[in-house]
Amino acid sequence: MSLSRAGAALGACAVLLVVMASAAPCQEPPIALSVEVAKRDVVLWEPIFAKLHVRNTSDAPVRMVPTYEAIRVRSVREEGPANLDSRIGGGVTWWGIRGGSMASPAKPSWLLEPGEELTTWMGLLDESEMQEPGTYRITLEYAPREGMVREPPGADLTTPLWDGTLECDAGTVVVRAPVGPDLVVADHVLPPGWNHPGPGSIAPRWHIRLGWCYPESHVNGKYVGDVAGTAYEPYLRWYVLWSKCLWHVPIPPNPLKGGPGPEAGYPAAAVRQFVAEYPDFPLNELADVAIAYGALHQAYADSVREADRLVDEKKLPWHGSSQYWRKVWSLWKPRLPEAWATVDAAVAKCQDRAVKDESAFVRWRFDVALAYREKEQQLGTE
Repeated sequence: MSLSRAGAALGACAVLLVVMASAAPCQEPPIALSVEVAKRDVVLWEPIFAKLHVRNTSDAPVRMVPTYEAIRVRSVREEGPANLDSRIGGGVTWWGIRGGSMASPAKPSWLLEPGEELTTWMGLLDESEMQEPGTYRITLEYAPREGMVREPPGADLTTPLWDGTLECDAGTVVVRAPVGPDLVVADHVLPPGWNHPGPGSIAPRWHIRLGWCYPESHVNGKYVGDVAGTAYEPYLRWYVLWSKCLWHVPIPPNPLKGGPGPEAGYPAAAVRQFVAEYPDFPLNELADVAIAYGALHQAYADSVREADRLVDEKKLPWHGSSQYWRKVWSLWKPRLPEAWATVDAAVAKCQDRAVKDESAFVRWRFDVALAYREKEQQLGTE
């Protein structure tokens, strides 16, 4: 080959290399999302549960914003846009208001090792779009921002926070029109005008919120009878139970000002009954966490009952006195380590990372209240 032809060939190769370099595909994201929808045929306003899988597909650790902070649900109705009303649907987690419930000093990121996979349950009901019967194609959009996390003091931030965006196709869900008893419920859950009732407006007969809205759901326990026998019954019952178990753990009683009444419910028994009645309910795999929190309720109930026995024996004044509540506290405090150990063991076995994060916040909130009560004890004895 002549030098001129060789030089031309080399030049062509150089041009080819430049072209190939400029046409190189974009780098694959280090995180992959996939989703399993538990039920794809639902009644209007029925929660749509899905298990989200988050996997680190790279060969390096990845630190990311938790999906419950950064994912939004988008849906397109095959029959055309739905008419909007002012009723409230669900949220981007199965409990609906994660942003408020996680308002703790620390909202840590997730650190995934190479190949590691996390799962979390979430809700796909989108109140801004899924408001009429039809077939909906659902897309999950992961769009993190640095302000979505607040790391605890001393956190290892060696791995930078990954701020890439992702999309995940969740497929289609058929939303059917409610009929019979389901229609009665759907028409009485926060109708238009509920938040600003004016002259001539009709206030709702009962207040459920279609997101079923944990941790506020405990107040809806009185409405379980209204949804009995409908498609919505298991959801309301589950949310009430979960809320009571986790978010309404008895706060240490105030020995100076009195404390909660001596009612002694044991929600774990009700959770077991629910699982027996609805063995196929998707979130039953989280029931062990709720049942474990029952140990805290049981320890409190045992302490109240023991104090009540002393009242009956005339060894303590009635439960309206600070002396009574000091006794409840003194009986409950030594029972807490064993009860929390039960909770910690159940949470450690739980596969849902969002529930683990939520449990950590519940424990933080309890410890804050505990420290406050301890200070009250000191001030009361000085």
